Amino acid sequence: MKFINYITGIFMILFLSFVLVHSNTVNAQTKKEAPRNVIVNRQENRALKIRWSKIKDCDGYKIYRYNKAKKKYIPVKTINDRTRHSWINTGLQIHRTYKYKVASYKIRKGKKVYSKRSYWVSARTYGKKGKRVNVEDLHITDNNPIKIGICSDMKLSAILDTDNYTTNKKATPVSKKIRWLSSNKKIIKMNRKGKMTSFNREGTCFIYFRAHNGRTGKVKVKVINYARPDGFPYYNGKNNYINELLTHYKDEVFNIAQYFTQYAEKGKSGIIKSDINGNITGLPQYQKILTIKKDISKLISQFPLVMEIAYSDKFVSFTMNYDVYGSAYTKVTYYKYNDCKDSPLKIAPHWIAKHFVADNRIDKPATAK
Repeated sequence: MKFINYITGIFMILFLSFVLVHSNTVNAQTKKEAPRNVIVNRQENRALKIRWSKIKDCDGYKIYRYNKAKKKYIPVKTINDRTRHSWINTGLQIHRTYKYKVASYKIRKGKKVYSKRSYWVSARTYGKKGKRVNVEDLHITDNNPIKIGICSDMKLSAILDTDNYTTNKKATPVSKKIRWLSSNKKIIKMNRKGKMTSFNREGTCFIYFRAHNGRTGKVKVKVINYARPDGFPYYNGKNNYINELLTHYKDEVFNIAQYFTQYAEKGKSGIIKSDINGNITGLPQYQKILTIKKDISKLISQFPLVMEIAYSDKFVSFTMNYDVYGSAYTKVTYYKYNDCKDSPLKIAPHWIAKHFVADNRIDKPATAK
C-alpha cells in the first residue's frame, strides 16, 4: 500500500510539473504576441476605425470594447484572417467616447489560444461641429535629440494636433493625457506626468509618447556626463589660474563636480574651505563623501590660491581668491541644469568662469598672473 501511495505521489508531482511547464510555455508564447501600434480614429459620424500592426505568427484577432455597465472589456469582433489588421465599428452613438483593446490568437490543437491584450485606446464619434475630437498628431516641444545630464530630471510636454475634420474652432482633444515610455529604463525612467529621470550612466535611448487614441511620437534622448567634459571648446585660455585648475587639478575638479551631481541633497547647500589651522571645514555628511575627501583636501591645500568650494544640488563652484580679503577672485562653476549659453566666459557645456573685483561683485577681469 505504501509503495502504491509512493508511486501515486511521484506521478502527481510529474503531472503537475508538466502542466506548470506547459502553462508557462503557452503564456510565454502568447505574451509576445499582443498587437502593437493600435490606433482608433473617427471613420464616420457613428463609426470608428481601429487598426494595428500585423502579426505574422497568428491566425486571427479579437477586438474588445469597454462596457461601462459591466465595468470590463467585452468581445465585439473576431477576425478569422491573419492578413487583416483593421476593423470598422459601425452603429455607434454620436458624440460618445469608446475604448478598445486587441488580442491575437493562434490555433493550437484545434483551440484558439489568445495573446495578452494590447494597451487600451479610445476615440470619439462626432460630426462637423464636434467640440471634443480625436488627436491627429502629436510632437515634443523640445529639440530632437534632447540632451540631459547624468542624475538629472526634465519635464517633457507634447503638443496635440486635433482632427481637422471638425469646423469647430474651439474643438479640444478627447483627452490631453499622454502615456510615456522609455526604450531603455536603465538610461531614462519616465513617470506618468512626462518627467524623465537619468541615472549615473551615459547613453542614448528613445522616449515614446502616446495619445488617447494610439497616435504616437518619439524623441531621441542623450544622457551626457557634463561634470566630466572631454575638452574645453569655449575657453580662450587667457587666465593662468583657470588653466592651472583645468590641467593639474582637472581630475579632482571633475570628481567633485560628479559627486555632487549624484549625491547632493535637494535644497541644501554649503561651503567647504580651510580654517586658520589648515583643517577642512564644511564637509557635508552625504553618503560616500569619503570617496572625494582626498580630492577636496588636495585642491584646497595645494592650489596656489586660497580655494573655496560651494555646493548645492544644482551647482558646484570653485572660487580662487587672489587676496586674503576675497575682494578679487575668479569662480569656476559647474551647473547641473543650466547650459549658460549667454555667458562670456563659458568653458564647456554647463561650465563657466567669472572674474570678480571688490565687494560689489561686478563681473570685471581680475588680475591674472
